[in-house]
Amino acid sequence: MRTLQGLFLVARHAFAGVLKGRRAVALLLLAALPVGLAFLQVRFANIVTASNFMAVVLLGYFQVVVPFAGLFLGVSVLGDEIEGRTVSYLFTRPVPRWAIYLGRLVGSLAGFSLVFAGSVVLCTALYRGRAVVRWVEAGAAVGSGLLGLLAYGSIFAALRIVLERALFIGFLMGAIVEGAISKMPVSGLSKCSIWHHMALLQTRTTRVAHPKLREFLQGLGPEETVEGSLWVLAGIILVAIKAGVWLVRTREIRVPAAVA
Repeated sequence: MRTLQGLFLVARHAFAGVLKGRRAVALLLLAALPVGLAFLQVRFANIVTASNFMAVVLLGYFQVVVPFAGLFLGVSVLGDEIEGRTVSYLFTRPVPRWAIYLGRLVGSLAGFSLVFAGSVVLCTALYRGRAVVRWVEAGAAVGSGLLGLLAYGSIFAALRIVLERALFIGFLMGAIVEGAISKMPVSGLSKCSIWHHMALLQTRTTRVAHPKLREFLQGLGPEETVEGSLWVLAGIILVAIKAGVWLVRTREIRVPAAVA
């Protein structure tokens, strides 16, 4: 019971602190980017369709906001404490390491989830003024995006325990795997990306054809199902969380040397 209480307290603290400090500015600007694009398009474009909204979801939210927010938040789960040389003090608290790690991960991701959902709702409201965009499409975008956020955050949080330059490696992963491989034609490689499964969930649950986006969705095979992508994302999340918990329990975390 004490462990669960400690986990809850750590999660609550991380939830409240996710939008404080300099990182909060980057996260808020990141969430505001698709809304800004939507406003400009709705305000100045001659023709606005549901395909425009879907493009913002797939390329704005799923390609930019979700992976980079997951990267920033995941790396910061223990990264701030490691770089601040306070991780040893943190681990002396009467709460198991894994509970501290899991609480900070869940709390920080949950805090940004509210910002993400609000951004999608605002973006949807803007497009509904000019195009036929259903709220079910916004709901699918929020649900798919939050699954992707949890997957990215869990991966990068575990990666930061092992690698000092996890932020740099995360940028490379975003550029190579999520930027290029995820858009490859049906070959099996595109299934290695989280974006692939978020896009499949978004398009298959809304059941709306968007011919203008066919080039970006050519990697989605006709045999793939919503249930299959849900299992893949769930597997990624569970494996990444388990790996992070195991690493934080067994690995010695080295802090940077003090500056003279």
